[in-house]
Amino acid sequence: LSSSTVANPLAFPTITTSYIVNGTDTNFCVNKDTVVVTINQLPIVNAGADTSFCIGGSVQLTATGATNYVWSPSTGLSSNVIANPVANPTVSTVYTVTGTDGNTCSNTDSVLVTVHPLPFINAGIDTSICIGASAQLNATGGTSYLWAPAVSLSNPNIANPVATPIVTTTYIVNALDGNSCANADTITITVNNLPVINAGSDVAICFGDTTQLLASGGNSYVWSPIAGLSSSTIANPLAFPSTTTSYIVNGTDTNLCINKDTVVVTVNQLPNINIGISDTVYLCLGDSTQLIANGGVSYQWTPNIFISNSSVFNPFVYPPTTTTYTVIGTDLNSCKNKDTILVSVFTVPNLTDTTICIGDSLQLNVSGPINATYTWSPTTNLSNPNIANPYTNTTTTITYTVIVQNATGCTDTSSITITAVDKPTADFTIESLLSCDGILVNFNNQSLLGNTYVWNFGDGQQSTLVNPSHVFNYGSSIITILTATSINGCTDTYSLPIINGNFEDLFNIIPASIFTPNRDGYNDLFRLDLPKDMGTCTNVQIFNRWGMLVFEAINQNIGWDGRTTTGEEVPAGTYFYIVEVNGIVKKGTLTLFR
Repeated sequence: LSSSTVANPLAFPTITTSYIVNGTDTNFCVNKDTVVVTINQLPIVNAGADTSFCIGGSVQLTATGATNYVWSPSTGLSSNVIANPVANPTVSTVYTVTGTDGNTCSNTDSVLVTVHPLPFINAGIDTSICIGASAQLNATGGTSYLWAPAVSLSNPNIANPVATPIVTTTYIVNALDGNSCANADTITITVNNLPVINAGSDVAICFGDTTQLLASGGNSYVWSPIAGLSSSTIANPLAFPSTTTSYIVNGTDTNLCINKDTVVVTVNQLPNINIGISDTVYLCLGDSTQLIANGGVSYQWTPNIFISNSSVFNPFVYPPTTTTYTVIGTDLNSCKNKDTILVSVFTVPNLTDTTICIGDSLQLNVSGPINATYTWSPTTNLSNPNIANPYTNTTTTITYTVIVQNATGCTDTSSITITAVDKPTADFTIESLLSCDGILVNFNNQSLLGNTYVWNFGDGQQSTLVNPSHVFNYGSSIITILTATSINGCTDTYSLPIINGNFEDLFNIIPASIFTPNRDGYNDLFRLDLPKDMGTCTNVQIFNRWGMLVFEAINQNIGWDGRTTTGEEVPAGTYFYIVEVNGIVKKGTLTLFR
């Protein structure tokens, strides 16, 4: 009891109890009464075992032990006041049920409803295959799988079956995870038809010829075998097999599907065209011979001259000169081959007219076969008229004719006209001058009938001038040769030795020892008697008796007039000179008189 002395205490016995109350009125009179408080046991409420389901599904709860029930929370329940509501929460939830029995006693219990998410099932990326090929599927996200449709799958109950559909197919995979939650995904396998590849019609060629193949129906191509093809990776390669060959082309379209076709290139061997057992036929000039070819069904001869008919197998030929005839024979397969034959006509080559320089000899020369005989006419001035190459020294214009006969009796003639022309006469004179560099020689050409000239100076130098000049070294002894050539090509030579003494032997460079610069026109200058071309290598110095330089001329041969370089006259007396000419130095004294 909450209090035993009040009229209305709270009673909370744990077992059934009879409470007696003693009441006293205002008269202090006491009486009593009894009340029985019966204790009923709480109902045993059971919400059921914890459970789970996959999101999107539901589970039925079942409570027992009471007569009335209230569930909380009510979210996700079909009803919260029945014993067995259907629960489909979106997240894991703890549901509590309060059960009341017939004594209105209540008790509670709870159940955990776990919500499992669906597995993420991936069937893979849509793909395409060529008909007849296969694709391996590969699903992920589950622990067990079931594919549909099962037709064309190697195993519909594994994650990665091999699919070989013959038409475009969408496959569905249903998968369970470890919580037995199911989900699905799809993949589409597009089946592309193979391209219609055409390698072209079979063809026949002749050995050594070429044909162009032409494939169609694809986007790219690969041919095999590659032997005898200009390229194995184009649609239209050139084929030149040496034997009959079947070429296979694999064509790939834009879907990368491959198909193939075959073309047969038949190689026909060339016919064996033969004119005869001999490669050469010999004729005399003016004769003819019949040529006979075999091995073909039609023929064409070249050259198409001096022949009776160029399109028969057995024409007559009558060439005026040695000629090689070629026949092209064609067989039933239109294959061609050829053979040649030399028709050797005995002829003497034409001789070329020429000239002879009067006084010279000239060798004639006509070519002919071995054992041929030769007859020249007229025999005038010939060394031997019965050989192929006699010499002539004719001094007049003449025409020679030669008759040549070979061992079989064939003859031919040829003629040559030899024009006799006068030879030029080479001649020259010289004029020699001294110079600092050597002796300058001027050549005066005195030749007759010359048209062009070549001078060989004998020191490795040449000239083609008519009248050249040339400087020769001092102390040399050289022969100069002039070759004069006429307009007809005749030549003559003339030579002359050029003997050059030493420099100091050619003139005296010692000057006079006395001079009188009084301007009377006699002996007015002190100077060297040298050629004018020697001035550039001449130096003159004049000193007085005290050694002072009073006059100087460098690289010039000018005379001293008795004055200084400033124009003042020097007194009479004795002076000293130093003269250098082309490296030769002379010293001495001179006396100046006024």
